Amino acid sequence: MSKRTAGRRAAFTLIELLVVVAIIALLIAILIPSLNGAREQAKRAVCLANLRNMGMATQAYSSEDTNEHTVPIHVQHVLGPYRTFPLWRTTNWFAWGGVDGIKPFKITTTGQLTFNDNDPEGKKWSGRTRPLNKYVYKNLSASDALKPTIFKCPSDAGYRLHGLTDDAPKESQNTPCIQILGNSYRGSFWCWITYPDVHNVFTMSAWGHRISSLVNTSEIILFGEPNFFNMIGNDTGTLADLAPINLYGWHKRVMTDNLLYCDGSARTTQAGKTAFTRGLGADMGISQNNAAMIRRGKNWRLDTYPTPGARIKGAQPRWWLEGVLNINEWPIAGAQDNMKDHPVPGS
Repeated sequence: MSKRTAGRRAAFTLIELLVVVAIIALLIAILIPSLNGAREQAKRAVCLANLRNMGMATQAYSSEDTNEHTVPIHVQHVLGPYRTFPLWRTTNWFAWGGVDGIKPFKITTTGQLTFNDNDPEGKKWSGRTRPLNKYVYKNLSASDALKPTIFKCPSDAGYRLHGLTDDAPKESQNTPCIQILGNSYRGSFWCWITYPDVHNVFTMSAWGHRISSLVNTSEIILFGEPNFFNMIGNDTGTLADLAPINLYGWHKRVMTDNLLYCDGSARTTQAGKTAFTRGLGADMGISQNNAAMIRRGKNWRLDTYPTPGARIKGAQPRWWLEGVLNINEWPIAGAQDNMKDHPVPGS
């Protein structure tokens, strides 16, 4: 071997370098989805922990409340009238707890409110007015809206922009709920109302019920990520609109979101392909048409059966639901009147 050959340093060829680069790129392509999945799994765990903490705070609220309300009653739940439907339908479902809004809640293309003390009307729903907060914060300051709290899901992406999403105005969809509503989690409010004056409100969900009166509490939804309540079907139209809506939850799972139940448990729940059951009428003693309005899935439900319905505001529903429900049927028969003597202005 010549001295020139012996002294030459070994080096990679261009082909060898390209092979190494290709292998590295392949490994990155394999690892990134796994890392993203692990990151989302961590966010999902934080979200479930938030819900469990809310469950403990809500149980503390119920134990001290005059009427053992399962869901905290915000003053705006029993006041009115509401100048726009979203102020009733969207805002109130989040107002049981949470912080100040930091972005405007766009009601229409021309109207908006910011739910903090700087907005003359929006301050009605500011963080300091929300009844669960005294069981979560010692002192709620305006800066709390900017801090991570149990009311903030780390994957909060807002209501999905979809033609059948009816629980929030289109102008406010795809904006994180924590930013515009002060809360990532909506309550399970399944009720009949007279609108726009909201003179009467009658509920067949946990909202408005005494916690001690409920059975099957491990199945009755209390709070949850809001897209779940659209996944189980549009509820402002006809019975034909009750078919499930195919949506992604915040944690990148189809037809799946995190929910809190009335027994304090929190779990990832699938909306399923049969979100309501038409065969319940005989068991519940109600007509088949009304049974189609019952929303249930595997191990979850919105209704409180066999516990009867409850009055939130106004008269018992003997006349204003006439023609919709028979007064001798569940949920009207034996309905609870849990607002009597309740220490909420306007009740």
